Amino acid sequence: MAVRVDLSIAATQETGLGRDLLSGIEALRGGSGGDRLSGDAAANRLDGMQGNDTLIGRGGNDRLRGGAGNDVLGGGPGDDRLQGGAGMDVAVYSGKRGVTVSLAQKGAQDIAGHGADRLSSIEGLRGGTGADRLTGNARDNLLEGGAGADRLIGRTGSDLLIGGNGNDTLTGGGGGDTLSGGGGFDWVIYTTRRDVTVNLSLTRPQSTAEGVDLLAGIEGIRSAAGDDRLTGNSAANWLIGGGGDDLLIGGAGRDTLDGGTGDDILIGGSGADRFVFTGGDDSIRDFDGREGDRLWLDDSILSMVGGKTAGQIVARWGHDLGASVELDFGQAGSIHIQGISTLSALRDWIEVI
Repeated sequence: MAVRVDLSIAATQETGLGRDLLSGIEALRGGSGGDRLSGDAAANRLDGMQGNDTLIGRGGNDRLRGGAGNDVLGGGPGDDRLQGGAGMDVAVYSGKRGVTVSLAQKGAQDIAGHGADRLSSIEGLRGGTGADRLTGNARDNLLEGGAGADRLIGRTGSDLLIGGNGNDTLTGGGGGDTLSGGGGFDWVIYTTRRDVTVNLSLTRPQSTAEGVDLLAGIEGIRSAAGDDRLTGNSAANWLIGGGGDDLLIGGAGRDTLDGGTGDDILIGGSGADRFVFTGGDDSIRDFDGREGDRLWLDDSILSMVGGKTAGQIVARWGHDLGASVELDFGQAGSIHIQGISTLSALRDWIEVI
């Protein structure tokens, strides 16, 4: 039978085994059921034993031991020890302040608003309403950001990352991960130097070079140094390629495509898209300014080659190629733009960022 006991209650309470009055008690031990044991402002020891237990330390320097089962441990303020035991155990850090917690750290870690905690045999982390940074370890982890603009990093293992509400950034790392953005504009980050292929329109697991990942509720992709192929969906996506020679395909929606510093191919698809040039020899395959497409030129590039206005840029660096046009910045790179036949039209569709 599950019990529910709270040391902060001074009156008689229904525990599941009768109505009890507790006084001068600092420790609780559960049984074989799914117990809920809560401490008070003192230094408490809570042992869940068997079952899927919830342990809440509150104030004080508490020691929480989940035991067998899938347990939820919340230390609260104070320097706490959270020991999960067997099963999938989750440490909870609720509140408005953002926290930084890593399951890979062995010793005590200073967690804003929660003291210096020591975590062992913990597989999951759950944040609160702040902007949290939650990092897993080599095991299969569950990371839940909650509300706020969170950063979730799974590392190796087959991880489940849930951003929740807010504009979140999810990095699965090696292993077959499930990356769920939730509400807001959410990013998935791939840091491998190998060639990454990611398609946001797929609802099934896909091989990404970092593992077979399942993506849901993701609006943005950022890759690293490989020759990557990044494809959006019907939403307004942001695709950033990194240092390799990338192929970026926006799909429907108002997309932003940034190939990075390699020699990239950018295809916006339908919708009013923004093509960002930051270097390399890039090719835009379907530019249509009348549909709302715009070319964004990084100010750092222009500071190298000169020219600040669209008219100056076109006059100094533009070339008519018949059915297309080109902006050739010399060593700073070039942009070949298909869909425009005259430079005069391009002048109205350049924006400096």
